[in-house]
Amino acid sequence: VDVVTWLTPRFPFLSSNSRIIFQIVVVLWK
Repeated sequence: VDVVTWLTPRFPFLSSNSRIIFQIVVVLWK
């Protein structure tokens, strides 16, 4: 399951930028 897909229903305000935010978070985490 895609984390973004899982989070989006719980945080609707992320729906538009969720992919970008998620990619940034992943890059920073690694």
